[in-house]
Amino acid sequence: MKVKNGTKMRNILQYALKHFSNHCSIVWSAVAEGITKVISCAEFFKRHHPGLNQAIKLRYIKSQRNNIQTNQSTISYMPEIHIILSKNPICIDNKALEKSNIY
Repeated sequence: MKVKNGTKMRNILQYALKHFSNHCSIVWSAVAEGITKVISCAEFFKRHHPGLNQAIKLRYIKSQRNNIQTNQSTISYMPEIHIILSKNPICIDNKALEKSNIY
């Protein structure tokens, strides 16, 4: 589920909860201002589906903006997060794995 800063949490959570029964996993993704919202969505989702396995990937992506009037470009780095929630065990190379047994 791609979450943006202006995404309504109620709408995206209702959709995800409705369709998760047909799938084994879900990926929550966001960039920059949407990160706090995607973390909240993933935590809420874990409360409704206890025992899910979780993997988190956080990275920075390069963003380049071109100003046509001054003919200059500005490069910035924006954070991006991917949260994978799965019914099955997750095997990923990095050490960002977490077994969710809180709820």
